[in-house]
Amino acid sequence: MSAIRYSILVLLVVWSVSAYPAYTKNDRQLKMDMRAEMNNINRITTITPLVEKKVNKNNAVNCSTTHRTHKTDRNKFQVYYNKAWFDQVCQTGLMWNQTACRCEYSKGDAAPLRCPDYRDHGKNSSKYEQLVNRKWVVRDCNLAVSGLIWNQTMCRCVWGPDSEENPVVYSVKSPCDTMFNATFETGLVDHAKSSFIELNPGAILSLRQIQGKTSTRAAYFQDAYLTVWYFAGNEMSDSLNIEFSFKADEKPSTKDNYQIIMSNGCNVTELGYTTPSIAIGFRAADQSFLLAFETTNVRKAIVCTRDLLPYQWHKVSLIYEDGTLLLRVDGQPCIISEEFRGPVQKTSCPMTIGADPLEKESRYVGYLDDMTVSRYCKQFDEADVHIPKKKVPKVPERSDPIENKIDVFSALA
Repeated sequence: MSAIRYSILVLLVVWSVSAYPAYTKNDRQLKMDMRAEMNNINRITTITPLVEKKVNKNNAVNCSTTHRTHKTDRNKFQVYYNKAWFDQVCQTGLMWNQTACRCEYSKGDAAPLRCPDYRDHGKNSSKYEQLVNRKWVVRDCNLAVSGLIWNQTMCRCVWGPDSEENPVVYSVKSPCDTMFNATFETGLVDHAKSSFIELNPGAILSLRQIQGKTSTRAAYFQDAYLTVWYFAGNEMSDSLNIEFSFKADEKPSTKDNYQIIMSNGCNVTELGYTTPSIAIGFRAADQSFLLAFETTNVRKAIVCTRDLLPYQWHKVSLIYEDGTLLLRVDGQPCIISEEFRGPVQKTSCPMTIGADPLEKESRYVGYLDDMTVSRYCKQFDEADVHIPKKKVPKVPERSDPIENKIDVFSALA
């Protein structure tokens, strides 16, 4: 019996040593891992180094039921939707990688080899055309700068012979520049810049009559999301304002996940994923809001909660000005921060509305209305939120040691 007891004791010691290696890790890193596992939002809230990753067995993705290689064209792939396979085109120069389940540059390619989806405008050298959903859409080289012209050989905008490589300088006294304004009253229209709003292939976006709001129609999202290319490469400035109203659908499949209402992250660059500098999401289970925000010096993911009815209409407004960030929900402060400095980080990605393009489980299901994005606005009123000039008090929130205390963005900076 003593030999048996000794064997059991040895096994318990060996098990205790091997079963708890995680506790030797940094506590902050452990909590980060816990947060990622619990909420499945690590791709949204984690900044990863922009280096090219080699595909191996550990990071391979099995998406054969939803995506597959095109039979004749490496620049294309197919997506399964509604019991049929639809052709999709990778960005110019990218090839479909079935193992990684995404478009990537071919090994050794430093630049696009051909330019089938882009062409000269024909009449205006500062513009070009892009093939989107089998239609040629006019794009403008000079979204945030002046002096760029289209070069078909290089398949990109380049500096013209009489231009200077300097961004457009806006006066502090210049009025608000509305980058995007969609009321959804008369259709899928941008009333600010008349930008082309791209609807994902095969999806249907319905405009429905609604009650209890000042407007009469709102967009209903289910399998749809919108892409606004005006934001790609365009500066967001150090003074930004975002407003929208939403009403989430009551669905068991979405209540425990953060539904991303807007994000400017994507997977269309040479180096792979581009994390968003702005992303706003909502989780109905605990009435919490997720804000991913990045400026030139700080990257943070912040979660706040509000005591509200999760499936009713709510208005969200974000104001960032002179280093002060304020997120309001129904007129009440939810996030107040003075940790950010400088302009909001611009990305090469469009703005995606109704989903995070890096996480398909994040699609928003519900109504969305009256969305505006403006820059260069000087409208922040400190007295309105009752905070002093230098010191910002913490807003009372529900106790959530993982959600509210882990700062994934700054931890990786």
